[in-house]
Amino acid sequence: MTRTDLLALTPDLLAALSSRGLVKRALKDLEAGSGPTVETAADGTVRGRYPDGTESELPPRQGLESAVCSCAATGVCRHRVGLVLAYTREAEGGDPRPRGFTDWSPGAVDDAALETALGRPVPAAARQARERGYVAVVHRARPESPTPAVELPACTVRFPVPHEVGLALTDAVPELRDEVVALAVWAFREADARGTDRLTVGGPSPQGHPATPDRPTAPDSPTAPDSSTVPDSPSAPGGPTPPGRSTAPDSPVPPHRSTALDRLSPDSPSAPGGPTPQDRPTAPDTPTPPDSHTARVDPAPREEPPAPPRTTGRRAAGDPAPGGPPAEGRSYRVRVAALDLVDDLLLDGVPAAGPVLDGTLRRAQEDLTRDGQHWPAAVVAAIRDQLAAYADRAARHDADAYALLLAELHARHRAAATDPAGVLGTGEAARTPLRLVRLTALGCRVGGSHGERTAAIHLAHPSAGVVLTLRRRWDADEDGPPLTGERLGARRLLGTTLRTLAASNVVSENTTRTAGRAVEISRGRVAAATVTPVGSAWQDLPPGLRIDDLAAQLPAPEELPPSLVRPRVEAESVRVLTVGEVGPVRYDPARQRLEAVLQDPAGHEALLSAHHNPYCPGALDALAVALRSGQVLQVSGFLRHEAGGIVVDPLAVRTAEGVLVPDLAPGDGDGALPVAPAPPRDPLTAAADEALAALAQAAHRGLRHLAGTARADLDRACDGLRRAGLRAAADALAGLPAALRARGPAAAVPAWTDATIRLAVTRELHRRSGNAG
Repeated sequence: MTRTDLLALTPDLLAALSSRGLVKRALKDLEAGSGPTVETAADGTVRGRYPDGTESELPPRQGLESAVCSCAATGVCRHRVGLVLAYTREAEGGDPRPRGFTDWSPGAVDDAALETALGRPVPAAARQARERGYVAVVHRARPESPTPAVELPACTVRFPVPHEVGLALTDAVPELRDEVVALAVWAFREADARGTDRLTVGGPSPQGHPATPDRPTAPDSPTAPDSSTVPDSPSAPGGPTPPGRSTAPDSPVPPHRSTALDRLSPDSPSAPGGPTPQDRPTAPDTPTPPDSHTARVDPAPREEPPAPPRTTGRRAAGDPAPGGPPAEGRSYRVRVAALDLVDDLLLDGVPAAGPVLDGTLRRAQEDLTRDGQHWPAAVVAAIRDQLAAYADRAARHDADAYALLLAELHARHRAAATDPAGVLGTGEAARTPLRLVRLTALGCRVGGSHGERTAAIHLAHPSAGVVLTLRRRWDADEDGPPLTGERLGARRLLGTTLRTLAASNVVSENTTRTAGRAVEISRGRVAAATVTPVGSAWQDLPPGLRIDDLAAQLPAPEELPPSLVRPRVEAESVRVLTVGEVGPVRYDPARQRLEAVLQDPAGHEALLSAHHNPYCPGALDALAVALRSGQVLQVSGFLRHEAGGIVVDPLAVRTAEGVLVPDLAPGDGDGALPVAPAPPRDPLTAAADEALAALAQAAHRGLRHLAGTARADLDRACDGLRRAGLRAAADALAGLPAALRARGPAAAVPAWTDATIRLAVTRELHRRSGNAG
């Protein structure tokens, strides 16, 4: 019996399964004649006996960890590795043969075979993760990329040997290997059943029953936008009803307070007052794919029986609404407690926030994290940071961003029942230690405020197919010279300078990955991180990270759900774009942007657009010089859909001379740049911006403290929306001053939330499509 699984284990794969040192030692023993004598039993078991008496055994359908060896090693040892190499040499006669492409799926492996491959029962932690639900992205085997792989929330699992899941590779530490391999196999199995590549596996259904193959996928999958917030969607009044969708009235869902300002109804038509065709600045509606993410954020409140009298006007956190179904246990109560704090903040305003409130918010953030609701916890952390920035008079305080954070927490609560893993991050591990990882730097982004500077170094993890972010902050000496990006580049980090690290390859054995794909790298007591020049590593990135054809490799804008309910993943859109040609470089002084049209090798265009950064005065000049050099090979940056096209916000540029990181470049910003023509005015975006700015000012001041000027701003913004044709959005915005006049500030909280969510989603969809019709 020939062991094809062992024949597929090349020295490189063996090094990934064990270590390169063990492979080198085993090869050295073979060359010296100290290798094992190999025997193959009828059942396929391969046995080897070494000259020193050590015996090893490789049972079929199992990984190296399940192999048997008489030596004292507790894990994979040189004897097991040497036995694989010796068997391969004997079977192939010393002449390795190339392997053909095998079209297979790990999902074909049933649980019995999975346990055999793991050498033990599936870990209980894996079954618990499936019960909670987890997000997965499946990469199927293709001739150009023959290794099937699964992106899990905390790591990536690859299956390099066809039909042998026991030989899977993962960047997670060995203690977690069996768990993540099982999760990856289950992800493939369910993806095969649904016919999709991005999905949520397991988890409770909205009715509380185990999930079925028809359950919606994760919000980071390329799917149709949120149907309740997209005008002209199939669930809009008068729109077509998708097959299998019920048209019965909405079933009651417990709101988080007695005014029923939150509502989830994934399988019902939009409520009266929902988005109308006038709100949709995009193309005609696109039917929602059967497996697409259908989590909805319904902005319209619904009526319910009045609450019984209480000693306070606020229902206790987690109490069920009168006449409604029971609340959803601890997770629901923890989330509601955070929402209550946010609503109090909306009523009182930012100036009234103090250290006591920050402590309460910190405890709410910790409760959400302990409960595994990582995305709402991240929102609360961002709200705390905005409040701290305002208290410190720091430049990073942004009233518009703060208002969107308040709305985001509500949006996630409303959409939570349809997909907890995707909307709340319940399938994510807070921190996952990784084994030996090899990362490729894609540049960095410098930020900060008057008294501090921050750097976000973005690192591609090629074997996982994702981009991780390493963050650092430094205090800025107010009495010394300005801490510009150039000076920041000389600061030490991981045994080198920031400038060197931002354009290097990094190999580390002391790495931890967080739920939001932030990475922490320590130097360790035994081995420090190894930093080497990036060289041509960008060219070797996998297709998921390296874009050679924009049209074929980027999802269409209508396939992306709203950002308010997408996973809070750092560097989610960072990619490396291969450049075939660079157009004229222009500077827009009104918006302080440097722009140039890039073409990929297939001839598709993207607009490079770099904003002026006051902390990096030489960035735009250095970037302009690089773009004009005629030697641009690749550009790394954040890719997004805007105005019907693709925009690249650059992080670094790779030329024939090396990698340039503009934020760390020298210079004073005094270079002469040709001026770009003024862009055409977009009335829809302008109207939405004005309305969101008015709502942000209301949130900043507090609904209890709105002066006449603030209410006049709301009325003026409402008129602007009507002139732009966004009548349903105007009606939603008009509900805020109406509620303030009729029922007071507390009753106006739902109106503020509804209007902000609706306007934020409308503006986002319009910016993606660029259709002003």
